[in-house]
Amino acid sequence: MDPLSVLRTFMINNELDQVVESGSSINFGGRYSFENTAPTAYRSGQGKGDFYDLQTVLFYVKNQDRNYGDYLKAAKDKGLMQVKLLDRKDLVDYLTGKRETSDYIQLSAVPSSAAGDEAPAKRARIEGGVGAADGQDIEMVPAADAAAEHSALHAIIANERQLRDRNTMLSVPGRSFKRVLDLLDSVVKEEIARNTYEERQKEANRKKAEVERQKREGVAPQPSGRYQRETAPDGALQQLGAQNLGLQQVGFAAGPAAAVAQPQQAPPPPPPQAHQQQKRREHEKQLTPKSSGKPLSGTAKDLKRKSKEPQLLRNPTPIIMVPPGGSSLINMLNAPEFLTEGNYKTPQAAAAAGAKLPEGKSYHTILRKIGRAKSIKYHITDKEPTSQEDWKRVVGVFCLGKPWQFKKFPFTGASNGDLVDTFQRVSGVYLHYSDEPIDAQVKQWNVKMIKIGRHSREGDADAVRAFWTHLDGFIKAHKKGLIY
Repeated sequence: MDPLSVLRTFMINNELDQVVESGSSINFGGRYSFENTAPTAYRSGQGKGDFYDLQTVLFYVKNQDRNYGDYLKAAKDKGLMQVKLLDRKDLVDYLTGKRETSDYIQLSAVPSSAAGDEAPAKRARIEGGVGAADGQDIEMVPAADAAAEHSALHAIIANERQLRDRNTMLSVPGRSFKRVLDLLDSVVKEEIARNTYEERQKEANRKKAEVERQKREGVAPQPSGRYQRETAPDGALQQLGAQNLGLQQVGFAAGPAAAVAQPQQAPPPPPPQAHQQQKRREHEKQLTPKSSGKPLSGTAKDLKRKSKEPQLLRNPTPIIMVPPGGSSLINMLNAPEFLTEGNYKTPQAAAAAGAKLPEGKSYHTILRKIGRAKSIKYHITDKEPTSQEDWKRVVGVFCLGKPWQFKKFPFTGASNGDLVDTFQRVSGVYLHYSDEPIDAQVKQWNVKMIKIGRHSREGDADAVRAFWTHLDGFIKAHKKGLIY
């Protein structure tokens, strides 16, 4: 039995005063007895040192309220081992019941000499005249069973190790929940499509019911086509043609008898001259929609709307620039994986993992999926564009933190370090470690600060989403003719 478990039971039950030293042994209220030097299961130095013996632990818990210097002096005077400062709180919390176990308790490694002292204690009780007659053994047996059960349970708990929890699962490098987001996005789209289909079905059923109702009531449905609707000029032309032909007026009943006698007779065709005038008027209406007072046709609306929309550039692919060389946190080696997968690697680690520079061209082509339903193409380069058309496609630049990076930029002041105009035309981004200070000069620039962990990859995905959100807002406000 571990003496530390017995001592813990006595302390939890406020029976520490019954634990006394008697010669070379320590007696626990006449129920248990252990040698002074019996090792406990608690390792010193936070589990890296030797086992504390029983008299060391007992002396400390009885003197824990004393000044630590006085405690050290008293322990030294008695020739005892001192409980180390790092172990004090954890040991006391365990012994007083604030904690069920401790990481520094190793029952399986306790020397066997600590477990063989219970039988002598029982013999001592018998020799001392403690028998069944006074009723003490009736209380000792349940207490011993409880202590043994507690010791066994304590051994199980001491060997228990929690392998995974919520935080460790979420902080695994490369962990991505994009599939979950895509699934939710597809569910939302299906819901929208289903609602749209149901609305169309309801509208179709409503129109069908209206047509059936008109048929039952004997009302002919009104034509909906532009060429089928009869306007006032059309009626006048038909009436004029009827008069020229010497026929009865079309569409006007002479009386009740005429209304009954001729409802199914088709009106005679207008004369050729009237028909040509009607076609000419219809043609003029199509050519001059504003003067007719009627709304524009669908084709005219589309043309008018398209004329106001910005025209796409000959090459509408946006360009993102990164610093040249290997001194930056991001360059041509690690930028593609970081911006598409949200997983940061240093340029050196990316090169070791097989990342290479583009062959035969000066840029990488990436497919952005973050924040988009379908992939969008971007170019990543560390070379300045050679044409004005390509400079219009530059939407973002990762800053090294040095003005010389922008000397070849064709913007006002860029060659001499004045970057006010530069960051109004291109979105600046400064990527830095979360534990390093930002240079005072960089703080004066109009750039987006994005931080990542030096060793932890938990915040990489959030950093990339912040980058794309910022870049989308900049392109929408300052760039035209690009697909993003």
